[in-house]
Order: sequence, then structure tokens, then C-alpha cells
Amino acid sequence: MATVAALAATACSSAASDENDVLTLRLSHFMEPTHPHEVCGFKTMNEELEDDGIKVETYPAAQLGGESQSLELVNTNNLDMSSNGPSFLGVYDPSFNVLDAAYIFDSAETQHELSTSGGTDELLDQFHEKTGMKVFRGWYYGTRHMTANEPILNPDQLRGLKLRAPDAPLYRINIAAMGGSVTPMALNEVYMGLQQGVVDAQENPLPTIETMNLDEVQSDLSLTGHMVQTLHISVAEEVWDSLSREQQENLEEAINLGGEAAYECVVREEERILEEFRSDGSMQISEVSKEAFQEPVRAALAEGYEFSDEYRKILRLQQ
Repeated sequence: MATVAALAATACSSAASDENDVLTLRLSHFMEPTHPHEVCGFKTMNEELEDDGIKVETYPAAQLGGESQSLELVNTNNLDMSSNGPSFLGVYDPSFNVLDAAYIFDSAETQHELSTSGGTDELLDQFHEKTGMKVFRGWYYGTRHMTANEPILNPDQLRGLKLRAPDAPLYRINIAAMGGSVTPMALNEVYMGLQQGVVDAQENPLPTIETMNLDEVQSDLSLTGHMVQTLHISVAEEVWDSLSREQQENLEEAINLGGEAAYECVVREEERILEEFRSDGSMQISEVSKEAFQEPVRAALAEGYEFSDEYRKILRLQQ
């Protein structure tokens, strides 16, 4: 709590108007300044807001704290906005975890179509009602795949591997449903952990695999596509309630347009990286029959979890 309080003081939390009467909202996120969400998504969002008297000032690379800390600051009205994954939002509303559940979406395209058509809006409204924080449709962050020093083509090949994943309950649930087990490790320790054999494998979106140079310590990329991930912008309750109806509508429209731009940029980046890996031979790429993982995972997650009802509902929407 002391850390959160210190960060709150640093965050200059309340929405402020500058000398030109532009309302400045401060947003924290963990991505690097070169990430597509920053250079495409937030750029587009601010361009759309230019004539509306609103500016979103971003603080990348966890300058104001990691995902948990920044979201806590938003929840306590000590920071205006934050960008977070469903697993972190799920701390405040367990049903929201469903959007990070393995094989909940058939593809990035399916997820994008479902989100933009309003298929997940009920979850967003429920989150707002439960927490007071306003949360918006997700921005595509990337599809997670697995790397190792051998192909991972079916659940049997996961068993016995020390697989690094983030230390969050839903990742353990996902990987267990796929037939493996998680060795938690901080992201900045993964390269060394793989190099020294502390872990055998890991899973991440392609841009993370590339920027962390994991091709130097892993020979195989298996396109499991087990998580189609989104990040969601949240706004503090006091900030959202202080906006006029017109400002709320303009901000929501700009965030959704930013999400469109982010989606296009991330998809292009994933295609580029995959083509480069194939052309330079830095990793052996294995196409995976998703059914080998997908069917048992969906059967496992559709029952017995707080998000299972929502899981089944979203699967039905894609049929």
C-alpha cells in the first residue's frame, strides 16, 4: 500500500485542464514506447480527440507502476486511466477473467469482430456496475504461442516441460487445461532462465518473442494460439462521472477508433515477424492442430469456474 500511495503522489492523478482549456487525462500502461498500442492506438485516439478539448497523456513502460499497481490507482481515483489485461481486471470482477481464458476465441479476427459488434459489451457494463470503473472494448494485444527446443504439437509434449508463464491464477488454469504446468518467472528473467535451463519453454505473443530475442535461446516456435489477448482501457469512477455526456461519448468513440488502429498494427507486426522467422531460419516454426489442445481445454473451462457461464456464452456467439 505504501508503494501504491507513493505512485499515486507521482501520478498527478486528477484530471487537469491546461492553459488552453484542454482536459488532460493521464494513462498508465506497461508497454514500451515503440509498441503498436502506443504508436498506432494512442496516437489515433488523441488525433480523434483534438477537436474535443481532451488529451490523453500516456506513461508507457510501467512508469507509474505495473498492471496491478496502476489499476489499483485507477480504482482508488488516484490515476485517471490505465490499460490492463482481463486477468488483472478480473481481480475486481471475476467474470472478466473469461476474456483471457484459453481458446475462448477462434482467432484474432473472430475476437475483433465479436468485440466491435458488441458481443462483449455486457461484460463491460457489468464491470462498470460492480466496480465503478468505466472499462472499454479491448484492444488486440497479440496471440500467445509457445517456444521450446522441440516442437509442442499436442498435450503429451507439454507434460514434464518447465514452462514459464506469468504468475497469475488464470495462466495456471489455462496451461493446466492444456496438459502442462507453469513455472512462474518475471518477464525480464525469461531469457536468462531459458539460457541456463531453469525453464524449458515459454509462451508469449510474437512481438514479445522477437523483442526479447528469444530465438537466440529457443529453437522451436509452435503456433498454439492458445490465448488471443486484449488490453482494456479503464477510467477512474470520479473522472468518468465528472465528464459531460458529450465528453464521455467523444472519449469512448476515440478509444474504439484507437482500438481499430491498434488491431491493424499488431496484426501487421505479427505477420512481419512470422515471415522474418521463416525466411531467416532463426526458429523452426510448427503449425499446430489446434483441436489437439482446443477440445479438451474448452471442455475443462466450460464447467466449474466463476467465468464458465460467460465462457460458454462467448463460444456460442462464434458458432
